[in-house]
Amino acid sequence: MIRTACRNICRQRVEIEHQQRCWSSALSTEESEIPRDIASIVSDYSKRKQTSASLQTLMKTGRGELLAKSYKDEVLAGNLQNQEASERVLMQVASFVRKEIPIRLAHRIQDLDRMPMMRDQPSVKAVKQVYIDSFLELIERPEIKTPEDETDFALALEMLYQKHSCVMVQMAKGAYELRTAVHKGEIMGNNMDGFVFERMDDCHDFLDRFYTSRIGIRVLAGQYIALRHEPLPNYVGMICQNTSPYELVRHATEDASMICTQKYGDAPEVIV
Repeated sequence: MIRTACRNICRQRVEIEHQQRCWSSALSTEESEIPRDIASIVSDYSKRKQTSASLQTLMKTGRGELLAKSYKDEVLAGNLQNQEASERVLMQVASFVRKEIPIRLAHRIQDLDRMPMMRDQPSVKAVKQVYIDSFLELIERPEIKTPEDETDFALALEMLYQKHSCVMVQMAKGAYELRTAVHKGEIMGNNMDGFVFERMDDCHDFLDRFYTSRIGIRVLAGQYIALRHEPLPNYVGMICQNTSPYELVRHATEDASMICTQKYGDAPEVIV
């Protein structure tokens, strides 16, 4: 009995390793579908290092505590009045967003273009095109030197922000399309062996990277857009200063338990 279990485990490992080799081979032989001129620009931006921005940094920037980094002389001279300081804050944040988001989009465009099989799904192709269009529009935006420039940039970014609101659903649909094709045996390995979607680790890692990156991009854009609106009590932009991690986890647990109960008739106890 133990020998049989060991043989089954070894067989599963061999199958997984074989599938990963087939997946890696597909990854190395796929050619880009992005037009060469655009691909060159995307490649250039993807080589640039992403700049991390913590929630603390976003709050300090939103409160104007980091204005000296961009407008040192004016801050030291005490020449900034309240209205001017607010304008400078928006210009500072807008300038960062204008430079940073195209870099992050470029990384995701390359990821979307290189992921074998996943990139062939209609929904994923649609997402990639949305990212390419947004990338090209942002890199063509002029440098932000005046409040008028900032306003124009904000209007353009708000339109892109709304345009990307359906991306999560589209990517989930793309994963479903791939899963369906795999289960139907429409996608085969190099030796005509069928893939198993649940064992496509590279695919799942790709989706993790994509969704994590999307959160970062949405936070940067959403925070900037929120700073332009009338501030809410205890908020800096879209960041609540009185957020309780405990309450967030508790609500998430309740939602997960409800879904689990609806699906399976019961849910495990979760102690937060």
